[in-house]
Amino acid sequence: MKTSITNSKIKNSALAKFSASVLTLAVAGIASPAFSDVNIDFNANDGSFTSAFNTAEFEGPWTYSASGGADGTGGWATIGQAANIGHSCTTDLTSSAMTVLANGSVTLSFDHRFSFEVDSGGRWDGGAVFVSRNGGAFTKVDGSAFGANGYNGVLTGWGAGSELADGSAVFSGESTAFLTSSFMNSVANLGTFDAGDTLRIRFRASFDSNTSAGAPSWAIDNIGVGNVIPAPGATALLAVAGSIAGRRRRRI
Repeated sequence: MKTSITNSKIKNSALAKFSASVLTLAVAGIASPAFSDVNIDFNANDGSFTSAFNTAEFEGPWTYSASGGADGTGGWATIGQAANIGHSCTTDLTSSAMTVLANGSVTLSFDHRFSFEVDSGGRWDGGAVFVSRNGGAFTKVDGSAFGANGYNGVLTGWGAGSELADGSAVFSGESTAFLTSSFMNSVANLGTFDAGDTLRIRFRASFDSNTSAGAPSWAIDNIGVGNVIPAPGATALLAVAGSIAGRRRRRI
């Protein structure tokens, strides 16, 4: 049975500051804002995420599978590019829009495992998280935003290299306990948003022209986003609470 994402996994500085602000309002006699958490476990369906890639040819873009997640349940995975294709390959896994409920921080939590190509020539392939605010361009979540299990390397491969090889940190190499099919949990603060803002989340896996490492190259499951609700029409079950101490989570 899949383990739930719990509040203990999102105790980072950003959430602590948000908790403090709610407490300040309560002391002043002002009602704290209602907010919701969205949890997507991909067990029943693909969670309304979409897959795309940047070239006409690519062996292993993001694909949903009923057994591709933690403990053999639903999840998304990319297997990368094995045969030499002569150009770099990037595949994006993108969420539907979510709406921010209250002024404050939005946190992202997700379970994942990865095995990106590394050899004596460098770190060739990698993955990173991006976010779009109010329909704007997707920008990379900085490594400093992670409170748990953040980016762990910089891509250094030469030639037809990954488009994430820009000198900034990404997920690279192999995640802890990858060979035992274990998923780890990463947590990031996506920044401060205003009530009514919309956001979309993107997981970008980027490869050079050939040679994938372990399979899958990157797998994603159990995505949790704090202080948001899904866009109208998304399949969701939401829990809305009046304080951080009293909040509950439900799954999509």
